[in-house]
Amino acid sequence: MRDSRTFEFDGIEESLKLAETHAPSGTRAWLFIYVFDSRHAGYGDRSDKMLAQVITPHKAWVTVDSGKVVRAVLDDEWDIMAQRSVE
Repeated sequence: MRDSRTFEFDGIEESLKLAETHAPSGTRAWLFIYVFDSRHAGYGDRSDKMLAQVITPHKAWVTVDSGKVVRAVLDDEWDIMAQRSVE
């Protein structure tokens, strides 16, 4: 999470928490759920945008399979790996 553009841009370090961990049976995949707050609304690097200062809570679902991140979604809206809205 610390390397995601949203968290790097304005994530509040002390708010980052691993909320849940799930290991589906029969697979080598793990699901990690993180929560954190950021200082502005939105996703990714927003340095070129006008931003209102508002603490924004986020929830991220990160799927790791065989030691590799295969999916990472923030707030069911933002694809962390592709840096775009979820389609």
